[in-house]
Amino acid sequence: MEQKKMSKAYAVDFDGTLCENRWPEIGEPNQELIGYLVGRRQQGDKVILWTCRSGEPLQKAVEWCQGHGLKFDAVNENLPERIEFFGGDCRKVGADVYIDDRAWNPITGGDISNMAAGERGTCEGLETTEELAGWKKQMMRTFMGGGSL
Repeated sequence: MEQKKMSKAYAVDFDGTLCENRWPEIGEPNQELIGYLVGRRQQGDKVILWTCRSGEPLQKAVEWCQGHGLKFDAVNENLPERIEFFGGDCRKVGADVYIDDRAWNPITGGDISNMAAGERGTCEGLETTEELAGWKKQMMRTFMGGGSL
């Protein structure tokens, strides 16, 4: 009997992650990350835009992402199936993977820069060595250029 792959939910930040941080403007796109997330959606995974932007700046960010081929299953809220399962939409967005330029792991004490040292646990969800290597390279560029923690 064939086992069905469970889809994962990816919550991704906008400024400093999907694009260079140029708030309130929109910076240059992080093409590798956008391409990765487009691919995840094509594989059946869900992507949530998880950003502090609201109102018109949020709408511009969503449209900008759509212009780069990235659509979202939810924006600053939980996925509809999770809202239904839990009987409401809590303030915390639930996901399997969180992608943010300001990320820090309280268990390892590491931030996304630790990916270069090979912390596989901080980049869970990457299926192949090539995905992992590309992800580490791009996240290091994002982290180093995204400002200080």
